Amino acid sequence: MALIFLTGCGDDPQEQYLRAQQSFAAHDYNAARIDLTAALKEQPDNAKMLILLAQTQLRQNNVEGAGLTINRLKSLGGHALDIRRLEGEAAVMRGKWDDALALLGEDRSASAEFLRAQIALGQGESIAAQSAFERGLAQGNDLRLSNGYARFKLSNNDLAGAEALIARMRKFAPKSFETLLLSGDILAMRGEFAKALKAYAQTEKQFPKRFEPLIAQADLLDRAGKADEAIKLSERAAEVASGEPAVAALRMRLLAVKGDWAKIREFFQPVEANLDPSSLDGLTYGEALLRLGHAEQARALFARALLLQPSNRYTRKLLAEAELATGDPEGAYKALAPMANGLSITPAELALMERAAREAGMADAAEIKARLQSSDYQQIASLIAAGDGAVALGDWKLAENVYARVLTLGSDSEIQDRLNYVRGKLSAASQ
Repeated sequence: MALIFLTGCGDDPQEQYLRAQQSFAAHDYNAARIDLTAALKEQPDNAKMLILLAQTQLRQNNVEGAGLTINRLKSLGGHALDIRRLEGEAAVMRGKWDDALALLGEDRSASAEFLRAQIALGQGESIAAQSAFERGLAQGNDLRLSNGYARFKLSNNDLAGAEALIARMRKFAPKSFETLLLSGDILAMRGEFAKALKAYAQTEKQFPKRFEPLIAQADLLDRAGKADEAIKLSERAAEVASGEPAVAALRMRLLAVKGDWAKIREFFQPVEANLDPSSLDGLTYGEALLRLGHAEQARALFARALLLQPSNRYTRKLLAEAELATGDPEGAYKALAPMANGLSITPAELALMERAAREAGMADAAEIKARLQSSDYQQIASLIAAGDGAVALGDWKLAENVYARVLTLGSDSEIQDRLNYVRGKLSAASQ
């Protein structure tokens, strides 16, 4: 009797499928996968379950698993349109643009146009992407396409366009994850950080299995100088999605702010051979090595990074520090020299250059020291720091005023670039 009772207590496959649909809608893809896998053990030929499982696996970036599921679906026959769309999405995720386009064929649904937009973006064709988004939008209210199009608008500083799209999303999907998260992103882009934090917190409350609202809050708190609060949120994000690259990148950045170099080195050591030295991860790992006393190893990494990105001033500064730590002040001086004539060289960079010049016996060591101590230089450095701080807080008008004032004191292409960026933000916000 006990055996009969226990056997009868198993979940019904249709109940598991219903739960999986609910979990998928709530963006809890792991729960959806578990229920679908269990249900398919009882009903291995259920096409609807297989389609949802493949969609779930694609949302989890498990392209290989989705491929196996699609093959099972193919063996059943039928469902050709669903199969082509699933295979098309998998091809997009693999970067196989031509294969994806061939699979989509004459499909003109919003889902297919969304994938065509992704293909165009992957090929660097923004005009074609916009056309695909517009065609998809004309098909009706598709949440995924609307969200993708709004984010495309944001990436191009078209705040008004993004807000028009989210106004539409609020009408047909007001409580969706996409709508709630996008609301926070738009507020953050407007510089309304307090409101953005509230929007992200609400998104987190409604969708506790998603990491994006956690790292969005952490990023804003970090920009506001609240590193400890940001780290706590990043740790929660790691509990939700430890394997997500965005979560790992945020945690490493925050640990660097706190100076916890041992944890950073421990995290990156297993994947050291696969790190791009010029990437943020590569530079963070290199800095951890430098701070922990492995200067020669750090120097080699920074030298490779500078070859890949010679205009990266952060890399130049780190290389100069590594050169000094390995007893090569002349090398440090050469690393910093390209930045010396601009207004934008920071006090930390200039002090490092003065030390390198002094230790290498350079003729201009005294001149660099005098510049560092001059009231004119200190005024410019203070203004630039104020402008950068305004950018971090989204105060575009203040940043514009400060950078414009700096340029009255001299010319500098980097400050001009920062001013142009800020004016672009102001223009987008006024539309």
